Amino acid sequence: MPDQRSRPVAPARSGGHHRGRGLLLAERLVDSLEVHHPEDDAAPGGTVVVLRHRLHRPAVLGPGIDAPPSPPVGRPEFAVEAERADGGPRLRVRGPVDVTTAEELARAMSGSSRGGVQSLTVDLTEVTLLASAGVQVLHRMRDQFIGQRQQLSLLAPSGSPAHAVLELVQLPHLDGDGGDG
Repeated sequence: MPDQRSRPVAPARSGGHHRGRGLLLAERLVDSLEVHHPEDDAAPGGTVVVLRHRLHRPAVLGPGIDAPPSPPVGRPEFAVEAERADGGPRLRVRGPVDVTTAEELARAMSGSSRGGVQSLTVDLTEVTLLASAGVQVLHRMRDQFIGQRQQLSLLAPSGSPAHAVLELVQLPHLDGDGGDG
């Protein structure tokens, strides 16, 4: 980064312990990240963030270009199945966990664990996408379980989309074989 000035982070309005994860997450997902601060804090335009990321799949041609139409890609269905195992309640999550499904996951986790007062295992093996909204729910629920002195076990086998994201955000999880991820 060409601009190495250190700037204090403004205190969060609410939930300050979750503030600042966005740039950290973005930095880990791209080839380079540069933050350019204005010389004068009152300058118009504010801070500029430049992200660079190499293309990892072929570019899709826009409409009007002579290209064969691509078949519509169906969105996998989201589902949460509650199970009762010897070790207590267990949820099996399937499909995308994003802004449209994250709160449904939070409600299922809260309901199965009776508000975090009972330990819970969440199997993320069949999760096809774990977006930032889902990560926020998992962090929030983990904090709730810690406050109640209960265990939240997240299962995400190596190679799964959930495992990659949980590793990236350093959220403790099991790899499915009983090993820590």
